[in-house]
Amino acid sequence: MPLKIVSRDIEKAIETRHADEIVVHQCKTGASGSGVNIMDTWVMPKSWAHPDCTAYEIKVSRSDFMADKKWHKYLDYCNYFYFVCPWKMIDPKEVPYGAGLCYLSQTGTKLFTKVKAPRRDVKIPEDLWRYVLMCRTEITRERAMFSEKTYWENWLADKKRDRDFGRHVSKSINEFYKANVDKVEQKQRQLDKDLERYKWVADYLEKLGIKPGDQMYDWGFQDAFKQKMEEVKTGIGQDLINALQSQQDAITNTIAVLTRQGEAHA
Repeated sequence: MPLKIVSRDIEKAIETRHADEIVVHQCKTGASGSGVNIMDTWVMPKSWAHPDCTAYEIKVSRSDFMADKKWHKYLDYCNYFYFVCPWKMIDPKEVPYGAGLCYLSQTGTKLFTKVKAPRRDVKIPEDLWRYVLMCRTEITRERAMFSEKTYWENWLADKKRDRDFGRHVSKSINEFYKANVDKVEQKQRQLDKDLERYKWVADYLEKLGIKPGDQMYDWGFQDAFKQKMEEVKTGIGQDLINALQSQQDAITNTIAVLTRQGEAHA
């Protein structure tokens, strides 16, 4: 059995299509009185770049569509005008010039454009704006009081978020600082140990006769160090080698002198 469509079904589908825009059902074209027309639905986008307004004329029976003689009166209040009806109730060929056509889906939830409405360069009359603002917008004392209450509640919530954020940042900074201080202290302890080792090596070298701080070792420190290490390995110091070499030279000279004297007395 086909789904029975009522006007409210189509209104909800229009609301879904224009979920982010201003939708006004049964929108009058001005103040109540003679000459005022009522559009089934009028839509204004929340956009400065694309401000074009759209009007919808809802039809749930063919007889209503065929008898409509006033639809053209809505054209001065919108940039696009559409007839909206249940699925295939109106033949696209029946749509008058200047209007578009939308079908409600067979599930009754979505609109499909069958004839695209032409855009008309229309300046929306001031009476329509005034009607929407004055008659379709609620501004009450209760709402003002609620708004003030909401303002202070939001203010307190923001302050709490700021405090929580500040505590979180402070905690993160302290953790970062502590972690880096620990690293620095650990590095300093290692450097102190290394320094103690270097001082021991320096003291030991000094006992071997090498003072790294002496100017005489500025250019020959490595050679002097290697020489001392060789002496340590062999167990014979260079000083002893030099003394023995000196004694050997003296004995050699003495033998040469005595040999020459013996030859002179022969």
